[in-house]
Amino acid sequence: MKKLIVIGTLLICISCKQKYDKNIWVKNEHQNTDNPRFDMMEDLMKNYLLKGTSSDKVFELLDKPKDIDTNQLGIHWTYPIGSNPGFHIDPYYLVIDFDSTGNLTATRIEEH
Repeated sequence: MKKLIVIGTLLICISCKQKYDKNIWVKNEHQNTDNPRFDMMEDLMKNYLLKGTSSDKVFELLDKPKDIDTNQLGIHWTYPIGSNPGFHIDPYYLVIDFDSTGNLTATRIEEH
């Protein structure tokens, strides 16, 4: 019985992750809680937002960022991804860093 509970829990956790879908991403730009963007982050960061990706390609994937910050260290785009489903505390943001030539150097998730 204990094994069944563990297997069931693992299956539920695996199914919580969602593949990146641009239509769902764009449609949920302003949703703060239970945003499906949050569940897409693993797939998006692992398979799409790779080092060296051009800012044009990122724009094509994710549309316009909520915020663009330019400083001496590079360019930073910020996208809201809502809060962790079920935990409506502080919202999370995807931050994408580009170098001066417009190539992706890093991604991270920040809580604000």
